[in-house]
Amino acid sequence: WGNSPGGIVILQMTPDSSGCSGIDSFPVLITPARKPLVGGVRPMCVGDTLTLDAEIGYTAYKWSTGDTSRTIKIGAAGFYFVDVFGGKCVLRSDTFNVPLLPVPVPKITKSLDTIISPCDVASLTAPPGYKGYLWSTGDTTQSISTRDSGWYKVSVVDSAGCMGSDSAYIGKRPNGVTKFIIALDTLDGNTGDLVYYPLKMLSVTNGISNCYGDYTATVHFNRTLLVPQPPFISSRLLPKERYVTFGNTLKLGDNVNKLPGIGFIVTLGDTSETPIVIDSFTWQGFQIEYEAHDGLFRTRNICYQGDGARYTNAMGKTSLIVPRPNPASGIVTIDYGTIEVGRTRLFITDMTGTIISVLADGEHTVGRHSVRFNANNVANGRYFITLHTPTIVLHQALQVDH
Repeated sequence: WGNSPGGIVILQMTPDSSGCSGIDSFPVLITPARKPLVGGVRPMCVGDTLTLDAEIGYTAYKWSTGDTSRTIKIGAAGFYFVDVFGGKCVLRSDTFNVPLLPVPVPKITKSLDTIISPCDVASLTAPPGYKGYLWSTGDTTQSISTRDSGWYKVSVVDSAGCMGSDSAYIGKRPNGVTKFIIALDTLDGNTGDLVYYPLKMLSVTNGISNCYGDYTATVHFNRTLLVPQPPFISSRLLPKERYVTFGNTLKLGDNVNKLPGIGFIVTLGDTSETPIVIDSFTWQGFQIEYEAHDGLFRTRNICYQGDGARYTNAMGKTSLIVPRPNPASGIVTIDYGTIEVGRTRLFITDMTGTIISVLADGEHTVGRHSVRFNANNVANGRYFITLHTPTIVLHQALQVDH
């Protein structure tokens, strides 16, 4: 029948021995052969391999590449087909195209070309819209920040799974990055004083005028002589020293040469002076190169007690304020201040010296304190309030009149 779709078959019988004959007809329909199917066809990325899978059920296969297995791996885009064999029949698949997808080009943008100052932060950003990012630093975000010069590479994956990359270089000024000089002052003060240490920023060369953002510093000092005052980030006590981390935010245009620092209340301790040692300094979360000039604090009007344990100060500012109200008939407020760490007692005695009420007894921190006393619980008369610190005893009189 060739390529015809079929037709009518006419069957005519010749006369037989008895002289009988006949004629009949019936249709013949020819179904075209079904082309074999090929699976795994899709667009491919540069560098990809793709597995093409011919339909099962045939005795032999021959691809346009010359391969004779049922499945083949290809590494290039283009046009392909396969011939399949079953018995005496040879069938050919449609010729199909495996297209090549474009390579993503994630052009990196930089906020800085060159690191000049130790507080400079260079941001490198890849374009948005990709499924994934991987930097040579190990980061998987669209953008990264760095204070270090060198080459940086980003690899991206697009929605089709294709990968592309780009590299960028952050340079360093030829004569090196500016190194900070961080300095704390030498200060004197009396016990009870509030002293404040700004953090001075100096540079061996130019390049710090553009510094802004968050910074932190950690210092340590003798824990018995100075008590840090808020705000600070953290405080850690050791047997002889205290480590304090503080910080602030410098805005563009602020005075970078004198950063907000930390304040202390001066106390009576086991020494008359202490160095304030700079242990670390970070800017925007990065440890930067710096040279530290440590500070020093010295107390005035200090006398050595003689037992090696404590110094005393006749001009100190331990205080016991006149109770209020006075005379009293109900609740009395008693304010007092301490300048040394150690056991402190606050109690009330009558005219015979008998203690009738202990208002405080234990370790005290440096600073102002306040307690209340109910005068309704005692008879009319004159009483004495006594504040007893490790080195100082103070008294105030209290009149009770119901």
